[in-house]
Amino acid sequence: MSDQTYSTMAQGIAENIKRGIASLSTPEAMKTPLNNLYHLADANLMHFFPALGVAERRDIIAEVFWQQNMAMGDYARHALIETTKVADLSGALASGGAPHIYCLYHVGSYRHFFHFLARENIHCALFIAGKTLELQGQGIREGENKAWPGRLDMIDAEAGNSLLRGARALKRGQSVAIYIDGNSGSGANWENNRLQAVDFFGKTLLARTGIAYLSHLSGVPIVPVTCKRGMTGPLSLTLHAPIAPDGAMRDAYVRDATRALYALLEREIADAPGQWEGWLYVQKYLQSRRQIEERVLPQRTLTADTLLKSNLDAFAVLDFGGKPMLLDKQRHSCSMLDEPTAELFRKSARCGSLPGADAIPPGVRHLFEIGALVAAEEGTD
Repeated sequence: MSDQTYSTMAQGIAENIKRGIASLSTPEAMKTPLNNLYHLADANLMHFFPALGVAERRDIIAEVFWQQNMAMGDYARHALIETTKVADLSGALASGGAPHIYCLYHVGSYRHFFHFLARENIHCALFIAGKTLELQGQGIREGENKAWPGRLDMIDAEAGNSLLRGARALKRGQSVAIYIDGNSGSGANWENNRLQAVDFFGKTLLARTGIAYLSHLSGVPIVPVTCKRGMTGPLSLTLHAPIAPDGAMRDAYVRDATRALYALLEREIADAPGQWEGWLYVQKYLQSRRQIEERVLPQRTLTADTLLKSNLDAFAVLDFGGKPMLLDKQRHSCSMLDEPTAELFRKSARCGSLPGADAIPPGVRHLFEIGALVAAEEGTD
C-alpha cells in the first residue's frame, strides 16, 4: 500500500467515525453499541478531565475510535515496519537475545510491536485473555508475516497455569509480552487478589500487578513499550528504559513497578489522550468516584405543555441486552428506565418532545427533576 493510499484510507476512516458520532443524536443510533461506547468514554473523560468542554471530549473520543480502527488494520500491513521510527531506550536489542518481559499498552498501533519482534527474530509469548484469544486469536496469528523469522506464541492469561507457562518461557530464553491496561476479564487467576492502587491523572485506579509479579519471580526486567501514531507521518515505536527487581523485596517491587508503569502511560498520552483506547473502559478500574456537588437546577414547573430537551452533555440512554439504562456521566452511575421514558429521551435529543399526557409519567418527571430532561428553551450548556 502506497503512502498516498494509506493516507487516503486513514482520512476516510476518520470521516466515517465523525459521521457516526454525529448520528448519535438520532433515536435509532442511540440503540447501537457505538452509542454505549461513546457515552461511557465521555463519562470517563469528564471524570478525569472536568475542565474539558463537550467539543474537546468529542474530538478525543473520535481519535480514540480512529486509533482503534487503524491499529486493527495495521496488523495486516507488514510493510509499515520499514518506515516506523524505532527508539530502543531499553538496550534490549543489544542484550544478545536475553529474555525480557515487554509491558504493552493499548496506545496508538498497539499490535505493531509484534511485527518488530518477528522481524528482529525475537520469539515471544503473548499473554492474552481467554475470551480475546477465542475471538481474535486466529486474526492475530494470520497477521504474522511468514517471511520473518520471529514467532509469536500465545498464553491464555486466565488459565490456572499461565504464570507457570510464562516463567518457563522466560527460563527457556523466550520473551513474554503482557498488556497491563486491557479490557478483557480481570486478568490472570494469579492476579485476582493482587491489584495495586495507582495514581492516574489525579485519580486512583486499581491496576493489575501480574507483570511486576512475574518480573520479580523470574528476575527478568520489564521493558515498557509504546507505539504512538500521529495524524500524519510514520509510527513511533519506543522501547523504554527497563525496570528490574535488583534485589528489592517482592511486595515493594510489585507496588513500585506497577506505579511506574502507569506513570509512564500517563506521560506518554498526556499531550495526546486520544492515543489511548483505555478511555472506552477505564471505569472498570476506578477505585472510587469523585465527590459530586449537588446540581443546582432552574426552578421550572413541568406541565404537559413543556417542550423537553435531552441533556446529552451529562446523561445518555444506553442499551444493554435490549434494556434501556440511564447513564449519569458525572456520577458514573446507571439506573433502569422503562421503555416509554427512554424513547421520549431519545426523541428529545434533536427536537424537543412533549411528555405526552396530562398526567405526566413518573419516569419523565424524575428525569426532569435530575436534569436529564430540561425545558427546551433552557438548552443544555
